[in-house]
Amino acid sequence: MTKPIKLLHSFALRMLLVLLVNGVIWSVIVKYYYESKTADRTLSIVLEEVQSLSPLISKAVDGERVQLAAFLSDSMQDNEMPFLEVYKAEDGVVFSKGASMLPERYTQHYGQLPEEDAPVYQLFESDNNHYLYLFAQVFKSGWYMRAAIPVSPRIMEQIHDNTSTALLVAIVTLVQVALVLLPLMMTSYRRIVKDNERVLMSHLSMVQALGNAIAKRDSDTDSHNYRVSYYALRLAEAVGLERRAIPGLLKGSFLHDVGKIGVPDSILLKPTRLNKEEIDIIQKHVADGLEIVTGIPWLYDAKSVISGHHENYDGSGYPHGLGGNAIPVEARIFSVVDVFDALTSRRPYKEPLSVEETLCIMDDVAGQHFDPGIYHVFREMAIQLHKQMYSDDRRKLRRILSHAIQPYFSLMYK
Repeated sequence: MTKPIKLLHSFALRMLLVLLVNGVIWSVIVKYYYESKTADRTLSIVLEEVQSLSPLISKAVDGERVQLAAFLSDSMQDNEMPFLEVYKAEDGVVFSKGASMLPERYTQHYGQLPEEDAPVYQLFESDNNHYLYLFAQVFKSGWYMRAAIPVSPRIMEQIHDNTSTALLVAIVTLVQVALVLLPLMMTSYRRIVKDNERVLMSHLSMVQALGNAIAKRDSDTDSHNYRVSYYALRLAEAVGLERRAIPGLLKGSFLHDVGKIGVPDSILLKPTRLNKEEIDIIQKHVADGLEIVTGIPWLYDAKSVISGHHENYDGSGYPHGLGGNAIPVEARIFSVVDVFDALTSRRPYKEPLSVEETLCIMDDVAGQHFDPGIYHVFREMAIQLHKQMYSDDRRKLRRILSHAIQPYFSLMYK
């Protein structure tokens, strides 16, 4: 899941995008609406004026071409029309003046002539002035006119004001909706995160309990699991392991020996050297551990540690004899800290070694048993880590580990 702060940023960006998109859409809709209304009103006024002048127009049309041209020129001047074109369907253009001011899309008249009750009209802008382009049947049957009729600047200002008002109302409404929804969404998100974290921590506690139960059979203490998990975490951070791989490393650290549940006590706790048959039995705990976690999706990423923590860097380990980088990096990290804690811890069959003695032993097998690069990083940290975790106080170790792993399992940190 996303952090609340990231969710807030994401929500804010989405709302900004919604505001911008809606602003553009509403601007276009409102502008188109008011322009259409303005064009309708202008057209109505023009047609009414044409109707009132019908007798005079008819007289001019029936007269000579020169008389008609003079009449139309005077009409253009009186009405401040920069363009007027009149033509008869059978004869073509009778009068045309000012066509150069038209936008390119209007330079040629339409192939299909408009009906008497369905003129073609549209607002357009030229030289910072607004005009109504009109293509209509006028005068009498068979006569048509195209004209650019000026629209009052006051009307265009009204369109602009109405568009701005509608856009402002839309934006304010969306902002109000966002302000109402955001607290509800964040409250719901935190509740979901809290519930999910309870489930997540319950899963983690069960993993810890299972791992600790196995550890008690082997070492008579579950402190081993807390220490190796903490060591593995700090080493993983130091070598730059990908953050998304760390939860699997931690689960695997607790469950690395879960397969030992199937190993008899007579072998697991035997104080003397194991024979060949007993070694084969105890090595089988890797396959048994994989079988136990198989089919549990939440534990899928623990398999790398469970399957590979007994593989050696030189290929001499088990169960598959993997070597080098063929061993999962999580397993290479864990094998270092597992051996370190085993040597520095008390067991029923041995006393703990000092850190210095342990590192001397591990130095001798670095490059054979361990990834030398990872071991070198750990060696620089070993003394400090051991000081932090050298305790059999289970509650103290658990508190230290829980604090350290919180960022990797809490949904609030992801």
